[in-house]
Amino acid sequence: MSPTMGGAGAHRARTRPFPVRSFPIRFARLLLVLFGWLAACGLALANEGRLILVSGQVTLQRALPGQPVRTLVPENGTVVSSGDSLVTGVDGRVQIAFSDGSLLSLQPRSEFRIDDYRFDVESQRGFFFLVRGALRTISGAIGKRQPDDYRMSTPTANIGIRGTEFVAEETVCDPSCHPGRTPGLRVAVSAGRVVVYNAAGS
Repeated sequence: MSPTMGGAGAHRARTRPFPVRSFPIRFARLLLVLFGWLAACGLALANEGRLILVSGQVTLQRALPGQPVRTLVPENGTVVSSGDSLVTGVDGRVQIAFSDGSLLSLQPRSEFRIDDYRFDVESQRGFFFLVRGALRTISGAIGKRQPDDYRMSTPTANIGIRGTEFVAEETVCDPSCHPGRTPGLRVAVSAGRVVVYNAAGS
């Protein structure tokens, strides 16, 4: 299936290393605990993610077929799935553990959408959209067998994985810029490889 390009396809994604002070060193230690927690809760083979850490101002926007969008205040343990969006305020942070073993940490003043998430014995797909802000993620089982099963999109470009841990920052200026100083996408890879692509190239 051909991926859909972001609306600002002419922008070039920048992949130079950059400091990410907002992600604590404790993140790596926490991952070890989280993987054990996933196994204990039996989250394998389910089309969902679970919020394992919610702090500060966080809202969940849920669109159900035939119903208006609902805005909820999530808490630890809230289940999220395809169609859900998470929005963090100036002090908001949320971490998601998906059923394929992947982990995602969303930073303050960010908006993130789960476009299509499936993980079961018949199919697997992880398509996400970072509308704005910053996130850090470690990939799970999805994408290991078929890289095209995973895609992180932003208004600037798409990110494909080759089994990895990476940070993505999508800066939007309206009018002030956040999290960077100029609009566009910045990507830093901690482990593995990613491919960043849009209409301008890859």
